[in-house]
Amino acid sequence: MKYQRIKEIKGEIFKFADNKIEKEGKLAFIFEFDSRGNMIREQIYNRKKEKTNLNMEFIYNNEDVIIESNEYDATGKIKVKCKYVYDAKGKLIERLKNKPNGKLSSHIRYKYENNGRKISEEWYNHKGTLYEEKKFDYDDE
Repeated sequence: MKYQRIKEIKGEIFKFADNKIEKEGKLAFIFEFDSRGNMIREQIYNRKKEKTNLNMEFIYNNEDVIIESNEYDATGKIKVKCKYVYDAKGKLIERLKNKPNGKLSSHIRYKYENNGRKISEEWYNHKGTLYEEKKFDYDDE
């Protein structure tokens, strides 16, 4: 994940409830990178940058491939620890999300076409039950 030039993104959060869209608030996303251009930290603040809503850290191997990430709550406690699994070609095939105690909370499986384009994400709960699936279609030009 090389996002070398983006340092901050500001945006608004909306929710859909009772068949209408409601504005929930404004957020600022702050990014930090290592000397090789890898994003190592993402922080989400309210727009006044007073309160941290979320803090993520990313850990890479020597080939600059993400192998682990940790998600912290506003108090600095770890909420989720993720491990990333790749196939022999280097494609991400699974992300394991664990609770701070090490127990699996959920996992995501990624599937690709032969040309390498992602075609689906399958989201499973801690019991291995599929609860969400995202499919990706591409316009060939």
